[in-house]
Amino acid sequence: MITKTMYTIAMRIKGSSVIAVISILLYVVAIGTGIVRVMGSVNSRRELAGREFNDLVSIASDAGNRGFMEEPFKETVRNTLGSSKTLQAVIVTGPFGAEFREERVSGLIIHDGNGFRFQHRFGYSSPHSSPLRVIEPRNATITAVSNDFDFSSLQTILLQSLLIAVTAVLLSVITLLYTLWSRKTALVSDKMQKIITQSPEQEPADEESDLREMLDAELRRCSEADQDLAIILMELSPGAGAGIGDNALVYRTFGGKVRQFFTIRDIVVENGDRGMSIILPGSSLEEGFTKARQFYDQMLEGLPELFSNKDDLRIGVSALSGRILATDRLLLEASKALERAALESPPIVAFKSDPAKYKAFVQKQGKKAK
Repeated sequence: MITKTMYTIAMRIKGSSVIAVISILLYVVAIGTGIVRVMGSVNSRRELAGREFNDLVSIASDAGNRGFMEEPFKETVRNTLGSSKTLQAVIVTGPFGAEFREERVSGLIIHDGNGFRFQHRFGYSSPHSSPLRVIEPRNATITAVSNDFDFSSLQTILLQSLLIAVTAVLLSVITLLYTLWSRKTALVSDKMQKIITQSPEQEPADEESDLREMLDAELRRCSEADQDLAIILMELSPGAGAGIGDNALVYRTFGGKVRQFFTIRDIVVENGDRGMSIILPGSSLEEGFTKARQFYDQMLEGLPELFSNKDDLRIGVSALSGRILATDRLLLEASKALERAALESPPIVAFKSDPAKYKAFVQKQGKKAK
């Protein structure tokens, strides 16, 4: 049988698979576009190098006709090379071999014993060569090399490709973390649902407005029977069950465990949307405190998904302890104990009455009645 949790996990895994495919596509796009753009840049620079070399031939030819190998000719070739975007070195040969050479990058022109030539380097073109159109000498030639990469443009392309790749990595990491979190949340919810399903059916809890009426009735009954009575107020902290993310499920689970733990003669009453009140007829303050501590220990040990911190469940206890109290007074004492519990560890506090103060209070009330 496929449970709801299994279906949820399957859907989330399917979604994660789609995102994984998107991440792979981003990797491919990053690499593919990077290669295409680099090749396009290389081809563009080679075309530009061809045009610039033709311009160099024309300018050098004009200068050569005015004085081949004279200083103005060399200066013209040198300036044209320096203003070029692609050309990096030039060699001019005449009747006596390589009569003039100029390089923008050191080491591009080397001497191999037979004369000067260009060194082969990665990223540099094959030599461009052309005869100079000069009257004298007739066999003069000019040769140049250019670089195929515009390194500033190449840096931009690589950074953009890297950005796409990093985006894919981040997407993959976020997807992995979300998948792990989703699986944990779904499994916790399934476990909580099983706990509720396995709990015995209970009557719906009494409304909060009934608490005073029921406590008042039990106080009168215990007074007539000369019995003690204890009341326990419990409250979930705002962070209780935060990992589950369903407040209604958290409260139902908590309420079910309260009703399971306390006996049939104990009266369980809902108290807001985060609390429960338990009236224990015939129980003393010590017995009420002991039961509260036993319940607290069971919850922290048995439901770590619900109570991940010790202060996720706070408990206040009060009792008649041989006194004759009104409903409001007993509830006030239990509420004060509950407030104090937030400052204690474990967060369970019993309100202990002062016999001397109570005796003085009774005597004072008796005098007023006279």
